[in-house]
Amino acid sequence: GSGKLSVEPVTFMNRDRKSFVILVHVGKNLNGHDGIVHGGVQATLFDEITARPAFWNLPRNIGFTATLKINYRRPAVVNQVLVFRTQLINLEGRKAQVVGQLEDIQGNILSDAEALYVSPK
Repeated sequence: GSGKLSVEPVTFMNRDRKSFVILVHVGKNLNGHDGIVHGGVQATLFDEITARPAFWNLPRNIGFTATLKINYRRPAVVNQVLVFRTQLINLEGRKAQVVGQLEDIQGNILSDAEALYVSPK
């Protein structure tokens, strides 16, 4: 809705489906501290976005989050487009390890993440 994620994210995917770049506009109502994107919003976006290369490559294209570790490096300001980059770095059977990075439009790294996804038996 208005002031939240009101613009549909734009997704770019490599042909091998192992890396993605996703542009997300975060509105003014997604703040924790005044003018700063809430850390929980960033975590939710990382969980959804790092899942993309994992699910494309896991058996049956489905899985669940086993771990998600986020390093918050700089404040992410609301009411701007953020750039999420994510890459599958390891695939072993039912486990997919993915890394992700959040940048502002100028290329400053705001946070990064590591995630492990597991496909059900």
